[in-house]
Amino acid sequence: MASPASKPSSHALNGKAMSPHTSASLAPSTATSPSASSSNRPVPRKSSAERSINHTRMATDEEIQKEYTYDVIIGEGSFGKVYRARHNTTGETVAIKEIVKEKAGSSGIRQLDQEVSIFKKVDHKNIIKLNEVIESPKKTYLIMELCEGGDLAQLLQKRSHLTEADTKVVMKSLAEAIKYIHQQGILHRDLKLENILLSEVPDKNNPIQIKVSDFGLSTQLNNNSFENMKEEYCGTPVYMAPEMNSTYSYLVDVWAMGIIMYYLLTEYPKDNLLNESIKTEGPQFREPQWAAVSDQAKDLLREILTQDPAHRPSSGEVLNHEWFTGKKREHPNVLKLMKEFRQEQEEERSAKTDDNMNSAINGVAELQAGDSSVESSSGTTNGTGKKEVRKGSGGKKSSSGERNTVTPPSSSKPSVSRLKPSGVSVANSPRITSKTPDKSSAIRQTNVNSKSSVSNSNSNPSATKTNKTTTQQQKVKKK
Repeated sequence: MASPASKPSSHALNGKAMSPHTSASLAPSTATSPSASSSNRPVPRKSSAERSINHTRMATDEEIQKEYTYDVIIGEGSFGKVYRARHNTTGETVAIKEIVKEKAGSSGIRQLDQEVSIFKKVDHKNIIKLNEVIESPKKTYLIMELCEGGDLAQLLQKRSHLTEADTKVVMKSLAEAIKYIHQQGILHRDLKLENILLSEVPDKNNPIQIKVSDFGLSTQLNNNSFENMKEEYCGTPVYMAPEMNSTYSYLVDVWAMGIIMYYLLTEYPKDNLLNESIKTEGPQFREPQWAAVSDQAKDLLREILTQDPAHRPSSGEVLNHEWFTGKKREHPNVLKLMKEFRQEQEEERSAKTDDNMNSAINGVAELQAGDSSVESSSGTTNGTGKKEVRKGSGGKKSSSGERNTVTPPSSSKPSVSRLKPSGVSVANSPRITSKTPDKSSAIRQTNVNSKSSVSNSNSNPSATKTNKTTTQQQKVKKK
């Protein structure tokens, strides 16, 4: 096979990718061929640079055989077949995906147009490459990179399951590829074992090298806003995330990665019951193979196969997991950090509340103790335990002219003691009378006495006459 550096590499395509069990959800486009105007295609992100892919038109289908010699069929789908072929000039072995336009229909052509548009945007070591598009009136040919090792489903059929070390190699390459396409705004939506190809047949001398293929159900998002959430129900049911029934985004690919990892470590094929049980219970690790699997691998699977996508790690966060790095992550999932932060805040508030309650209890005790000390200082108790009457706050007059405090009967209901000036409880004390009247009150008292005297003299005329007689007698004696 020619080096990719010397000639743009061809692409292999798994024919099973177009199998009938996969529903085709297509990007919106009115084009009827890959050569249609790019104005009907989704607008590419500004940060992405599309690769130049040759698009050639031929008058008849026989002309392609002048350039390529067909070999065996290596895949077959509902729209066409995939052949192993050799370029007649360079001798490079390639895979040719042949699509019959009549079978594909307008929806299949739009799907093909979307796939070609995505291939122009991607360039990654773990993603299959498209070299050329050739079109005739009846067929469209995609000249693609050939992967000699088949796909992961075929590998598992031979080995039953992979070792944890081999699984780690596959999953790291897969996570890097998915992280890359997500950064380009591409959502794959059909990740599965059949769509992950092997560059060569793996053995002791050739480690597993994967290539992600089949972007027929993929879609492109301009940004990460809610408006770009997808709603089309598409993909292979066994690998579909729970949120596929509503709105979803990039994390559906992460869920599919978790199902793939689960299969690699256990046994394939599985049925839909596995995915349904994981959606409701999470991974349970009941198969005997899990006994030899590390806790780190199981922990990663629990995180990836989280039902709520808000708590599912991104493809980049998957690569930062301890299973790959050997180190515990300093920065886990953002939502986990927020949850831990909220827990810390609640613990701090709870501690402050406890301290405030203790302070309040101690404060009440101190206030009660203060009331007792004030009461003891302002009044004494006799031998019977009853408090003596305090002087100077109203009540009956004593022999010295002061008033004594009248203590009201105690209520059956307990009351909270409060510290008041001079230890007097306003609510329970009688009205306080001042010892020394002010000037206005003295004047009022004088006026009252004067009026009282006048009133008395007017009401008793005989007393007035007696007083006049006595005065006259005193004057006579002086003379």
